[in-house]
Amino acid sequence: AYAPQFNSAKGPVIMAGFVAANTLRGEVKTLTGEELQERLTVNTSLQLLDVRTPDEYQEAHLPHARLVPVDELRDHLLELDPTKETVVYCRVGLRGYLAARILLQHGFTNVYNLTGGYLSFPLDKESS
Repeated sequence: AYAPQFNSAKGPVIMAGFVAANTLRGEVKTLTGEELQERLTVNTSLQLLDVRTPDEYQEAHLPHARLVPVDELRDHLLELDPTKETVVYCRVGLRGYLAARILLQHGFTNVYNLTGGYLSFPLDKESS
């Protein structure tokens, strides 16, 4: 619970609770690294968004991922297709969660966050 003398209103524990509650209620859909790997083999029209920083993206990223940093996502909404199945990911999942919420609030209907982020994707990652 929130207590000002111990933590801020948006401290890590509170944010983790928001994420967990929204996921359990189905407000944000998630998929695992293995599920994403399967979808990438059968769904060529999947919209895969890397919402990390440009430096993180240059270091390594998932094949066919488009870089749209979460801080710039609202500026690029018109460049994205709200009807496509969209998967967002970051390093561990928090920025991906925030990106998924932004997309859902702007009319995207089939959005998934890669739970555990880039680090959860199976080890045979390829850079493209």
